[in-house]
This record gives sequence, structure tokens and C-alpha cells, in this order.
Amino acid sequence: MSQLSAEEQEKAYQLFSVNMEQVFHALAKHQDLSPASGEVQSLVRGWKSCLEQFMVFDAEILRCIAETYTMDRRYAGYFNQFGDEDFLRFLYQAIMVFVEGGEK
Repeated sequence: MSQLSAEEQEKAYQLFSVNMEQVFHALAKHQDLSPASGEVQSLVRGWKSCLEQFMVFDAEILRCIAETYTMDRRYAGYFNQFGDEDFLRFLYQAIMVFVEGGEK
């Protein structure tokens, strides 16, 4: 990332934001499914792929990100735009299933 010009970095971050928002909107549309469903886990893999544009994430780091989403109140406002009041809990559960390898 540091080898990119400031303009290229800005474009990369904008694309990252758009991709992440698409994943979160898609996940919100699947809140009626189990967090362990194949459809939901495929979307979580997409979330991880977006993150891995910048670095490699192991299960422990993904777990920490999911926990931060739920524990840091600043994320609550951000995630409210994607789903109902249960979306953040659903997202957390879906990520936890993913890191534990529990797709069903």
C-alpha cells in the first residue's frame, strides 16, 4: 500500500469501502438464515477477502475484529445502516462460525 501514490491509495480505500458495504448489505439480506448457512458463510468469505487486500488475517485476528465490532460502540452506528438492531449480533455469530470452521 505504501508503494502507491496518494491518489492510488485513496482509490484503493474507496474501492475497499464499497466492497465492504456490499458484503454487509448482502449479509443483512440473509439475516433470516442461520449464521452457519452456506450462503452466509460465502458472504463472510467475501468479507475476509476484502480485508485480505491489505494483509493476511488468521482466525484469531478475525475473531478480534468481530469482537471489536460488537464491543466498540462506534461500530454500532455504522452497522445500523445495513440491517435491523440484530444485524451486528448476526454478523458476529456468522464470523465466529467462519473462524471455527462450522459452515453447515
